[in-house]
Amino acid sequence: MAREVRTRLVGGAVGIAAAAALCACTTGPAGTTGSAQSSAPNLCASLDALSDQVEQLGAAVASGAPTGEPPAGVSEQVADVEAALRRVEAAGEGSLDSPAAAMQEALTAFGDELASGTEEGRAAAEQSLDEVRQSWESISQAADVRCGTGASPG
Repeated sequence: MAREVRTRLVGGAVGIAAAAALCACTTGPAGTTGSAQSSAPNLCASLDALSDQVEQLGAAVASGAPTGEPPAGVSEQVADVEAALRRVEAAGEGSLDSPAAAMQEALTAFGDELASGTEEGRAAAEQSLDEVRQSWESISQAADVRCGTGASPG
């Protein structure tokens, strides 16, 4: 229960902070376009790649494996999501640091908990995967400011 409350509070606050940061850096004085606009294509392409990676990560766990061993390839998929997240973070020029840090924390917990091979670990990993998705939603919503419609997990 405490973890769920923490997740909701952190996820909402991170999303608001990220949206405010992105909004502030895309317009300059008198409404002119700021320098962050020049990286929008890179950010949007990176967001699309991250969306795909997050979707694949969820599919690997949903297809599952018996308790006692993590689903095959999940470690590699976590690494792929982390790499895509780093690209988004770099393209965001610092405006996505908070939601990216929350996503990285949830990814690390997800991998560690799933690797435990226990039923409790798998349940905790599912909660961490939900936190990964919530962090992704925060990043995606914040990016709507720069990418128009943003990206959306499948």
